[in-house]
Amino acid sequence: MNVELPGGSLEEPADARPLPGWVHWLRQGENLLVTLALGLMVALPCLEIVLRRFFQSGVPGSAPVVQHLVLLVSMLGGAIAARQNRLLSISTLSQALRGHWRGAAVLFSHAFGAAICVFLCLSSIPVVQQERLRGAVVAWGIPSWVIQISLTVGYGLVAVRLLWHAARRWRGRLGPWG
Repeated sequence: MNVELPGGSLEEPADARPLPGWVHWLRQGENLLVTLALGLMVALPCLEIVLRRFFQSGVPGSAPVVQHLVLLVSMLGGAIAARQNRLLSISTLSQALRGHWRGAAVLFSHAFGAAICVFLCLSSIPVVQQERLRGAVVAWGIPSWVIQISLTVGYGLVAVRLLWHAARRWRGRLGPWG
């Protein structure tokens, strides 16, 4: 699946190493899930407009479903951006540095970002647990915690992928301990 975007595609760069089959399928599944969620986010309001215009009815629960799909798409989008090492950066200091200093700056910024994502991932667990205990339903019988678990998974994926892109080798990813 090759989804074209203004800045490129969801596919990895051509010079990337070949991936094991299971990783390839996981990435394709991630791409498919975000594509389906975006499609549903577009289709539901359009269907709502048509139904209201011609049949004076609508799609019950479409607004909360679209709201929860925004959460799902944002977390998946962040995970995909981290997968491709395309997360936005506030600082461009690492671009100005060369050699070991650049590597150290990239390692520090990626590790700092990963630490924040780990904190957010762990903080989202009680939120999802409380939502599950509450028993709230988005619509169509879908429990709200099923969508909100994307917070935990998304932040976890971003953290792991930030650490992965922090250095080229495992020794560098382990920082001064490696």
